[in-house]
Amino acid sequence: MSWFLNFAGKITKTDDWDFYFLRLDDKLASIFVDMGRKAHAPVPGFSLLCTLHLTMQNPRADGLSSQDEYETLNHIEDTLEKQIGNKAVYVGRITTDGRRDFVFYAKDFASFSKSVNAAMKAFATYAYEVNRRHDKKWSIYKDFLYPSRNNRQGMMNRRVLESLETHGDDLTIPRKLDHRAYFETPTDAEAFATGIKALGFAIETSNHRQGEAAIYIDFCRPDVPEHINDVTAEILSLIAVHNGEYDGWGCEVTKA
Repeated sequence: MSWFLNFAGKITKTDDWDFYFLRLDDKLASIFVDMGRKAHAPVPGFSLLCTLHLTMQNPRADGLSSQDEYETLNHIEDTLEKQIGNKAVYVGRITTDGRRDFVFYAKDFASFSKSVNAAMKAFATYAYEVNRRHDKKWSIYKDFLYPSRNNRQGMMNRRVLESLETHGDDLTIPRKLDHRAYFETPTDAEAFATGIKALGFAIETSNHRQGEAAIYIDFCRPDVPEHINDVTAEILSLIAVHNGEYDGWGCEVTKA
């Protein structure tokens, strides 16, 4: 759970956390970030970026957290949030190379550091350090922690796949996947239609006539849901060229 201050000075919580994977310094990394924070960043007065660098005790071989340490790491996170309270805004964490970095934005370092030290007394066997730097514009949150367009799409893909699985879907079975994209101008829409057909997609419905309020194209192609990240990466690359916005994909549940 995370918090932001509204203009009336009232502390309000946000609850839109999600994670994604990437590579940092050629090492596998996981970023867990408050997606709901984007609309409220930066928070006035919280301009000091404070990071708690924690050395994990039982990481996986690839440097990420292990199941054996899962509960302890969660307990540490909960204790930190409770101890720090409204002294800082918790925006995300980075797990890589055997360490976990908790990222906050604080008003002042002294009170933040004091709260961290108090929280970590319950975990005396863990090595940690606290760093700080000024980041008035919250560039670390907005430009580093917050996922790129492709990573955001990957997160949405994962949610759809999880939903399909809950309905008994066999994600390895090829079937027609339906997609929709929006465009700013009919010219962009028509150019995209030409390009997407060259990639083997079929246009199902389109509305890109001059003067129409919604300029969109519905298109489809037989694909394997399990490989959806490769499919959407291909689509996003073409959409970017034509100033479009990808609206997502869907398919029927298919069971073995």
